[in-house]
Amino acid sequence: MLFCRLGNLSVQFVEFFFIKLILAECEGSFFYRLDLRTGFKFNSSKKKQSHLIYLELQNVTDNDNIFINRYNRVTKQVNRIDQIGFYPDFGYKFQF
Repeated sequence: MLFCRLGNLSVQFVEFFFIKLILAECEGSFFYRLDLRTGFKFNSSKKKQSHLIYLELQNVTDNDNIFINRYNRVTKQVNRIDQIGFYPDFGYKFQF
């Protein structure tokens, strides 16, 4: 955390880093996913507003995890539908 003064504006910088690891077993298949998120939050005490900038990397290992098994009436087979693979996400959030 870093405090800084810019003219009459007092600003607080908050940096964050999150790691989320999900491990599970679903219908005999092993499910694992690693998500990383980092960013900065700028808080202004004078104007009562904040800015959030982040970068999130979802499923860093790019594992094909099962989402659902769906029955196909045409082929009379059960088809496996996987979750999304590696997915980068970034964003900006303004609060007042």
